[in-house]
Amino acid sequence: MEAAWKWYLLHPVLARLTAHVAPSLVPVFHSVYSSLFVTFTFGWEVALLFLAQHAAFYVTASFGSTALCYVVATVIHFQKFFIPFEAFAYMYPRYGVMVYRAAYVSFHWNILRGLSFTVDFVQAEPRKNTDDTQRRWPSYWKTLGYMLYQPMLYLGPPHKYNDFIAQSEGPKPSCTLREIAVTIARLLRNGAHYILMELMAHFFYSSAMSNWAWMADRLDFASLAGYALALEFHYYVSYLFHYGFPGTLASVEGITAPATAPCIARLHRTSRFWRYFDRGMHLWIRRYIYEPVMSETRTAFRLILGTALAFTFTCTWHSLYKHQAVWCALSVLGIALEVITIEARKWTPVKNFEKRYVATPERMRTARALLGSPHFLLTICACLFHLADLDVCVNICSRILTGFPFPLVPILVVMYSLCHVSMDVAEWEEASAIAKQKQASS
Repeated sequence: MEAAWKWYLLHPVLARLTAHVAPSLVPVFHSVYSSLFVTFTFGWEVALLFLAQHAAFYVTASFGSTALCYVVATVIHFQKFFIPFEAFAYMYPRYGVMVYRAAYVSFHWNILRGLSFTVDFVQAEPRKNTDDTQRRWPSYWKTLGYMLYQPMLYLGPPHKYNDFIAQSEGPKPSCTLREIAVTIARLLRNGAHYILMELMAHFFYSSAMSNWAWMADRLDFASLAGYALALEFHYYVSYLFHYGFPGTLASVEGITAPATAPCIARLHRTSRFWRYFDRGMHLWIRRYIYEPVMSETRTAFRLILGTALAFTFTCTWHSLYKHQAVWCALSVLGIALEVITIEARKWTPVKNFEKRYVATPERMRTARALLGSPHFLLTICACLFHLADLDVCVNICSRILTGFPFPLVPILVVMYSLCHVSMDVAEWEEASAIAKQKQASS
């Protein structure tokens, strides 16, 4: 694993050379290079496992059944709960814990990518008539190159198959000094994010303390709030590197990875948080989980149902741990409260109340911040359950939420201020987007 960075930096250079000499061989290069990377970094057993994963999805796509694609993906995911083989017991003495964890994460990313290319292929290749029994096979090298694409294999983010293929086959960025300088600058920024991530893990001890249930009971209120803040921001900075670095490498080939998250301090609504924090996962879930269960008439009930199904998938994909279940349940609650609030504002008594007491923009803004501050705190508490053990999170949340007036009131005041900041930034971004559209159209 220590030499993995060499594989990452060499990949875009060789990919651009391949695209220049023989563009049709780029998918073959992606497949071969990534297979070699997995073999020499994770071990030959993992390489065979990933090839078998692809083969299972590849054969599934030929049957032309969308439902079968979901069944196969479900079976591949749930087999770990039933097969007695212990992958950790096999991998740890041979390759170490870091290789095992990287292979474990990549295996689960591959499930998402496999489902993506099978569903996209099946839905893009409808049979000409119901009597047509001839199988149609997807491109082996394109699907394998997508599934094992080296920059995103372990680090992510998830990228939909159709988008990946369209971008990889599209025009490449010009190899000018300006483009090279921009890429180097982005790599340096990714390096800064990595250093910050390591410094936070080394000096804040948030990751180590996430397993110590007794620690939350011994900290004073200021330290407890700082500990929770450290967990959240370490989570954010980790994603900046994990998604930003492969995004930079992919951009050299003209592949646009989903954007990294904006600062989490300005994502005060649960729906907005999950829409932009992990943009790639949001787009993937929306395409393959959320939209299939939604009808054209998007009622409040269907919105909440789709959200519940989306987070049920998220909890399942994270192996159904208790603290992950609480994280997903609180996230569903946060989004459901937003939907209920929108529906409540349509009622005549609520409209009359708004006309009488919240008629001006300033009062409406204040009301949104007042309602948004406890909602922001709910979003933060939900994320904590994703980052630490269940007992640790319960201790943190119970001490903060029952600590009246300290630390609850000061924290809500901070949340109130952050809601105003978030609304300001959203207005600035909207005004900037409108200005850019006008400039482009003129």
